[in-house]
Formats: sequence, structure tokens, C-alpha cells
Amino acid sequence: MKKLLVAAATVVAVLALAGGLFAQDAAQPAAEKLEPYKVGAIFAITGGASWLGEPERNTAVMITESINAAGGINGHPLELIVEDTVGDEAKTVTAVKKLIEKDQVVAIIGPSRSGTSMAVVPIMEEAKVPLISCAAAEAIVVGENGKQRPWIFKTPQNDSDAA
Repeated sequence: MKKLLVAAATVVAVLALAGGLFAQDAAQPAAEKLEPYKVGAIFAITGGASWLGEPERNTAVMITESINAAGGINGHPLELIVEDTVGDEAKTVTAVKKLIEKDQVVAIIGPSRSGTSMAVVPIMEEAKVPLISCAAAEAIVVGENGKQRPWIFKTPQNDSDAA
């Protein structure tokens, strides 16, 4: 249950980054179709960390459906593009490049694990696309210089706080 709440908070944070409220703007004509906001989701749906990735994916899908049923974000539907990392760094890098370059997402939720998150941090920073990691390592959000990475966020506590 705790993991589902974390995933839900992650999706809400991405929506804030996407720039809007959950309801359709009253000034927007109902008949006009607006372009969707595309959000990437990279989770370890299969593989050794599937116990993390599968509920993360399911929660992201559930929240996306709920937001779209309520009229989207300022009338824009939310389009969630899910990729399975299998918990593998190389597959995670490939998925992130696809989401940024081909799908042109506004933000990415995930990955499920610290190692796969660290593998994509340089790509996300260079592309200036927000990443909201579901992993705990403090190094995901804090660079070697000790400063917060401007495009990288995470939902759980720091790994140093875990018991």
C-alpha cells in the first residue's frame, strides 16, 4: 500500500510539472480536442524488481485514467507511455532515449531502482526533461558537487534514512 501511495504521489508531481489543474478549463470549448500531455513511465515491470515496477505501473495507469475521466489537465488528455526496464540499465537507457527523442514526453516517472535511475541521470539532465525516480539513493538527486540536480527528483526517503 505504501508503494502505491508513493507511485500516486509521483504521478501527481509529474502532472504539476506538466503544468495544470486536473479539470478542464471553463473557457475551453468542450468540442475542441487538445493535444495530449505525454508522460513517460519506466518501471521494472518484469525481472527481479517486478515487485516494485508492476504496482508502480498499475498505479500510474489508474491515475492517468482517473485524470482523463475528469477532463484531463486544462482540457488536455494525459497520455502515459509505459516502458519495461526489466531492471536492466542498458534497457532503461534505451527506453529513456526513445521517450525523449521519439515520443517527446514532457517528463518521465521512474525507474524503479537506484542503479537504473543513475544510468539515465546524465541523459535527463542533458535533455532538460524532468525525471521523478521511484528509487531511494540520494546520489540520484544530489551531484558529486553536493548540489541538487535541477531536473532530477525522487519520491522515497534517502537510502541513508532506510532501516
